[in-house]
Formats: sequence, C-alpha cells, structure tokens
Amino acid sequence: MQPNRLTSFSILFFPTQAHAEALRDSISAMGFNFDIHQLDGYSEWTLAANKTLVPSETNILPLSHKFEAMAVSEGGEYDGWEAALVK
Repeated sequence: MQPNRLTSFSILFFPTQAHAEALRDSISAMGFNFDIHQLDGYSEWTLAANKTLVPSETNILPLSHKFEAMAVSEGGEYDGWEAALVK
C-alpha cells in the first residue's frame, strides 16, 4: 500500500514584498513552488510555498523549523502549514 501524499502549503507573512522576495532562491532550492502576493486589505505580503510529499513528522517538523527561521530572518512570521490530499 502506497502512503498518502499531500500537497503541503506553508504560509509566511512579511512586512514588505522585498522581504518575501529575498527568500525566493532558498524556497526554490528546497523544491517548493511558491507564490508571493499581497492580500486585499492587508499591508503584509504573503509567501505561499507548496510541494507534494508524504506527510510524516520526519517530513513536516524539519520544514516547519526551517520556514520559521527563514521567516524570522526577514522580519516575517511563519503561519504553519495545511494540506490537501493528492489521489
């Protein structure tokens, strides 16, 4: 039986677009696709990173720590992750 795969979305918030853009190469090098945008009515910029992977503590926990450190390094905040089942 093959394990379920999830498309994981990690969300990071930054005070400016430049702060979010500063992580472009690092996020891409980790194998993530991403989108940087400003939500209507908010001053913060959002970096939404996504990647398909098998959900496990071994996969998710290190990524969460890495995203937290990356967000803080650019004056941002890591808001966690969510996932959608891939069939």
